[in-house]
Amino acid sequence: MAKEVAVVTFMASAAKFYSERLKELFGGHINTSLYSVEEHTISEKIEADLIIVSTYTIFETIKNNINAGSEIVIPNLTFTKESLEQIRALPKGTKCMLVNSSVDMCMETISLISQLGINHVEFFSVYPGMTEVPDLEVAVTPGESRFAPENVKRLIDIGDRIFDISTMLEIALKLDLEFLLKEEKISGYSEKIATNSYSLERLAGKTNKLESQFDILLRILDEGIIGVNSDGVIFAVNCCAEKNICMQKTELVGRKAGEVLGEIPFETVFATMQPIRNKLIKIKDTYIDLSIEPVISMNSLIGAFAILKKFRDTEYQQQKLRLQLLNRGYRAKYTFDDIIGTSPAIMKTKKIAGRMAEANFPVLITGESGTGKELFAQAIHNASSRAESPFVAVNCAAIPDNLLESELFGYEEGAFTGAKKGGKPGLFEFAHMGTLFLDEIEAMSLNLQSKLLRILQEKEVIRVGGDRVINVDVRIIATTNEDVRGLIAEGRFRKDLYYRLNVLPLDIPPLRERGEDILLILESIKDGLGSDFELSDDIKRIFLDYSWEGNIRELRNYVEYLTCVSEGRITVEDLPSDILENRGGSSEDCKGFLDDAGDRLEDYIRVMEQLLLCYENRTGIGRRALSKIIEEKNIFLSEPEIRTMLMNLEEHGMITVSRGRGGSKLTETGLNFIKSIKRVK
Repeated sequence: MAKEVAVVTFMASAAKFYSERLKELFGGHINTSLYSVEEHTISEKIEADLIIVSTYTIFETIKNNINAGSEIVIPNLTFTKESLEQIRALPKGTKCMLVNSSVDMCMETISLISQLGINHVEFFSVYPGMTEVPDLEVAVTPGESRFAPENVKRLIDIGDRIFDISTMLEIALKLDLEFLLKEEKISGYSEKIATNSYSLERLAGKTNKLESQFDILLRILDEGIIGVNSDGVIFAVNCCAEKNICMQKTELVGRKAGEVLGEIPFETVFATMQPIRNKLIKIKDTYIDLSIEPVISMNSLIGAFAILKKFRDTEYQQQKLRLQLLNRGYRAKYTFDDIIGTSPAIMKTKKIAGRMAEANFPVLITGESGTGKELFAQAIHNASSRAESPFVAVNCAAIPDNLLESELFGYEEGAFTGAKKGGKPGLFEFAHMGTLFLDEIEAMSLNLQSKLLRILQEKEVIRVGGDRVINVDVRIIATTNEDVRGLIAEGRFRKDLYYRLNVLPLDIPPLRERGEDILLILESIKDGLGSDFELSDDIKRIFLDYSWEGNIRELRNYVEYLTCVSEGRITVEDLPSDILENRGGSSEDCKGFLDDAGDRLEDYIRVMEQLLLCYENRTGIGRRALSKIIEEKNIFLSEPEIRTMLMNLEEHGMITVSRGRGGSKLTETGLNFIKSIKRVK
């Protein structure tokens, strides 16, 4: 009876391609059913003897749709030897395009070609939507020639990726079709493809049937393999294992593993019948990344295989995982073009941030809540050399301290109660080669601050409950809306971490210091909400004079409010009470001001006339600059006198005085007062 095989991929065309290859090799022994994320065909339980899922990411998405009794294969892919020979024939040092459907697919293909031993060619990713295509004559593509640029003179199509020999062996074994492996069409298939991985599960119990194939497989693997039987006696050692542990096969085969390789804990696997994954051990001064897979048949353990990789070789596999994780949405959406405003304050800030993007140092962004600090962080990332790598954001204040540690650094299986089986990579690993955005970093505990400092210094991370060192290359962009120096004085923030993060400080101006930007941002929010209300000049002036303590976030709230309650043109009656109560003084304020001004009214008017000029230019002015301008007009007012006058004007609601760079500005009440005085004159 034919076996049922389900093929699950992202694109429907890929599922069809893999199905055709399987039919060519296994013929009438299998029936295939196709599913794809692209066509949304994965809605119910998938029932089959074997389910082939193209990537780990898709498997995580559909695992709840898989019947518990089904076997699963996540294939390793490769190319034919013939297709790779076309690339191998290129002269050393050749620069050529790698054309594929997306940047992720380009990077994955380049990584696979490199792993298959082709390293003499320098590839440049080319994909749809690129703004600048490299001017190169040669291009290589895995069946995506339709995306090749017009300037290409020579196009090498190496065809779609195909299952490697280890995957075909695994499929045959899990379907109990191993007798087909001796047929000419499958042996011919194995001779045509370039192999870069392996599958060893259940092979030990079938060596009598697969002896020749198993011997070939061991020779071509690029990772060390040591096999033991049920008595713990070594029966297989490949060349790569010999190199990794600096011992000859003749010294090992036929001997008890515990006697000659005591560092490899086969006895633990025999006792528990559970695999060991990614354990760091040391054999003859060489660090080895070790995994051990038990071989079980009829509920009995009949052997085990140890997979050994030199520790430094694991970096490629880590990078491949990170490339897959790019599909999870760790992307920065915004650029500097998305930061709205033409005020001097925001233009200067954007210019400084643009220069910071070109560097590779940590950035500490400060500013009031709601000023758009994350917007700037994303823009810096997208303008940097890391733009094609992940942008991973985490709000340090939103995650409890005990969970934040495992989120940032990851954890190993069994590290704590509730830890996910197999462990979990941390955000530092996800952000490798990209940017990690730490929002509200002042909320991080001193303990985590200490660990963060060590990672910034050493550029390596150890998962919670683990002992394996993982190298990471991450740029940190952190934000805070508190006075960090004050927190340092209170002992709530590490001084050494502050100086490590504050290499490139960036202060975002509050909305009240940005003048006409308020109206530009308001219109942008309106457009995004599909609003059609209009503001009168009086209402615009109220918005410009308002203090905006909540900055852009508060402005958006008011726009959403007016979108709901307004009908056409906005009047004062439409405004929320909050903005009316804080929009400036009243006639009573003016009367009180005149009483207090007394015989110095003329001096107050001269000061307010200068403030009127600044208002018309949409800028503020500080008392020192104000004193200098008045002195140039042969009016002698000292800086302390001007300071007192500004305080009185503010008390009566005639001006607002910003404590930062915004200086002093007329309110609506002050504006009306000085204009009425000038009309009287």
